[in-house]
Amino acid sequence: MFEEFTEDYFMDQARALGEEYGVDTRQGSLFMDAATGHCIRIAKFMNDLSTAFEMLAVDTCTGDVLTEKAAQDGIYRQSATPSYYEVSFTGTTPELGSRFFVETCYFKLISKDDRFLLESEVLGTATNSILPGQNVVPVYEVNGLEACTLGSLYIPGAEEETDDDLRSRWQEKKTGPAQNNNRSQYKVWCEERAGVGRAHILPLYGGENTVKAVIYSTEGGIPAKSILEDIQSYIDPIVEGYQVTVNGKALTFSDGLGDGVSDLGAHFLAAAPEAVDISVSFSADLKSGYSKQTAQTEVQNAIKTYFKTLVVDGDEDITVRVSSIGSLIASAESILDYVPASLKLNGSTENVKVGKESAPVLKEVLIDA
Repeated sequence: MFEEFTEDYFMDQARALGEEYGVDTRQGSLFMDAATGHCIRIAKFMNDLSTAFEMLAVDTCTGDVLTEKAAQDGIYRQSATPSYYEVSFTGTTPELGSRFFVETCYFKLISKDDRFLLESEVLGTATNSILPGQNVVPVYEVNGLEACTLGSLYIPGAEEETDDDLRSRWQEKKTGPAQNNNRSQYKVWCEERAGVGRAHILPLYGGENTVKAVIYSTEGGIPAKSILEDIQSYIDPIVEGYQVTVNGKALTFSDGLGDGVSDLGAHFLAAAPEAVDISVSFSADLKSGYSKQTAQTEVQNAIKTYFKTLVVDGDEDITVRVSSIGSLIASAESILDYVPASLKLNGSTENVKVGKESAPVLKEVLIDA
């Protein structure tokens, strides 16, 4: 808003004023030396004023200011969460709160959903990729404990919600009032739950008074079963269930008894998207010093980030575009050059339409180098 009001701008204004009054305006003159300090202070003031205006605007405010302003409208930033792993013991079961470590990650034993779980001490996604089947080592000796084995990831950890994601949820609420059980309100209900990256709301999916929500994880993929159960219980739990058949597939919606936040008579279903596997293949020349494995890993990570952006920030009708994948490959540090005509998604040069009820999942990256 005040970008043009720089130090140079005010120095030019001072110089013009001096010339108007016929005083010496050369560099080092008494007049210009006296004006310089004032010009610097005014320019800094204008910069601070510009920052203050940015903090007041929805599109540009960040950090704590964004958190506070969104909270005033009932939209709260999602905190970082730990990851949870299933665990099995042979011999004595340790006490709750006992500490363990796997690789370089530390966990504590908790009881959740009538089962024993290991909760990571570090918040975020850093502990989401530990392979199951590994030995878990107690920090302090547990008498009678013969073995402790890590199970599968039960609930993935999530990073603190970014400014862009929080701003997007806030703007959606402001542009589409979430009230009276409308579509926007179901979306808000789903996306305010921990572990949810985005929700696609499909009204009347199984007939009158039915609502289906397709839930994506914070990484843009398939959410953990426990996340779906949490959303289902929060909005309207399934007790006996309301049976519906859609396109030959039997679905069980909630009873519609109003035992959650939704109104009486509304049958709700929280469901995971169907995974659409996508294989990427292309021919390329690698830069000196890079192996094919290194290039594959770099391209894989870039494509996974692109898929997450499509799901969390893009349109509900998801389309994986060949041109976008090509741009990621061309910008990869390990790729010297690649052949655009060789780039294929699932063996085809066409875009892949994923749809509203599915999520793109990277199956493999094949490089002919």
